[in-house]
Amino acid sequence: MASQRVEIDPDLVSRALAQAQNGVAGILDYADIQQPYLALRVRGHAVTWLVKTRAATRKIGSPPKMLVREARRQAPLLLAKLREAVPEDSSPGVSTSLGWTWNELRRRYKEHVKNPRIKRGRARHPSTATVSDVELSLNRDAFDNWRERKINTLRTGELVAAILEIQKAHSQRQCEKALSYAKAALTWALSNHATDSGLELSNPWWMLVRPPQPTQEEVEALLERQKTHNVAFTIEHLGILLARHEDFCRGKSGAEKISPSVRWGLWWDALTANRRGAATMLLRDAVQSDDPRGQQGWGLVWWPAEIMKTRIDFWLPIPPLGLHILTCVMRDWRALVNKSHGFQNQTKWVFGSTRRIGRDDTNSDVVVAPDSLSNHLRNLRGQRQHNHRNHLAKLPYFSLHTIRDAASSYLLDRDDIPPGAASAMLAHTIKGDHDPRHEKQSQTTRQFYDFAQRIPLKSKAMAAWSEALLTAFKKAGGIYPE
Repeated sequence: MASQRVEIDPDLVSRALAQAQNGVAGILDYADIQQPYLALRVRGHAVTWLVKTRAATRKIGSPPKMLVREARRQAPLLLAKLREAVPEDSSPGVSTSLGWTWNELRRRYKEHVKNPRIKRGRARHPSTATVSDVELSLNRDAFDNWRERKINTLRTGELVAAILEIQKAHSQRQCEKALSYAKAALTWALSNHATDSGLELSNPWWMLVRPPQPTQEEVEALLERQKTHNVAFTIEHLGILLARHEDFCRGKSGAEKISPSVRWGLWWDALTANRRGAATMLLRDAVQSDDPRGQQGWGLVWWPAEIMKTRIDFWLPIPPLGLHILTCVMRDWRALVNKSHGFQNQTKWVFGSTRRIGRDDTNSDVVVAPDSLSNHLRNLRGQRQHNHRNHLAKLPYFSLHTIRDAASSYLLDRDDIPPGAASAMLAHTIKGDHDPRHEKQSQTTRQFYDFAQRIPLKSKAMAAWSEALLTAFKKAGGIYPE
């Protein structure tokens, strides 16, 4: 078996597919420089993506269905699961000697965050995003040498060195996340399992560790962004963004075509002004295309408590523009999936992924990743390898979360919109949302029209916001999206 250490990019994938088309004698592995555990294997007439460790090798997909970006995203998630695998002859979660190993700590802490818990005096549902962050952060390569280390033998310098390695290999944000979850896991073990974990006699030395300073390049990039941060991002800017977004999407075809969930997902984020992680995490069963108690032509959508930051079920009245967005994304998803994967594939999500349908038996139906929308903005700004034109050059710097600020500012400036409408529409927690009397109401009443949901108030805010959004879009030269 031959192996080469290279930087895997789209050109290499194309070359590997050409080799497979001609047929390869034996096995040829291309091991990636950036992610050493990721490999592209050419065997006979087949090309597959692999995650390789000393103990196991697992397939995660095959090109061209899985492209380089998706392989890089999936590889560390599978690596984390492989590293957490418990040997068959050992009892799950039980250490063979005094004190927990790093493996045992992160396994137990991940199970902890999967369960409902009390935070700041409130009971909270588990967050799938948090579980994923914990799994990825505590399984970074920088912690690889700690796998069998007892956590009561770790020292400050070792944690600092690991965090600096993560900063160098990934980014400032990722090293901050890794440090935060490492400290949280150790603190949880000390506070709840001091004797079993071996931390009974330990001082919480890890609490003194702070994230490292950003690199010079990151500081300079931040200074550049701050030049436009003083310019408020308004609904007029949002209209321009959507108009340029539509122009950009129309200009893409074939392999470069923007996926339905990204194209319509940006519209959905702009209309609902929901948080990035929750907006597109919408189940098809959670959509009502009509609302007998609402306005003609309006519908309702629902997000469960575990998805929302407030950990409260959230219902939002949806105007005709929103129903049009939902209809179009499901229509375009079906057309694309029928073409690429066949007619038998289904999804429970409104904004479903198209690349992963039917590829993995254990995870064949997933919602579009929130990072896909952020990556799309980088694409629009010319920050991706295959695109160097900034389509948003005339706009002040913004993130997806800035849309919430624009919506809030616009609604608060409207004298005809009642106080509290913006907070209700944006799913801000308002004092009085939790009331023991609500528990005596029927499930339907609590979920649909109870006091905490404030449906009439949300309807007024959504009507004003959707009308202004469409007006700003058309003023920027946009054509009603079909």
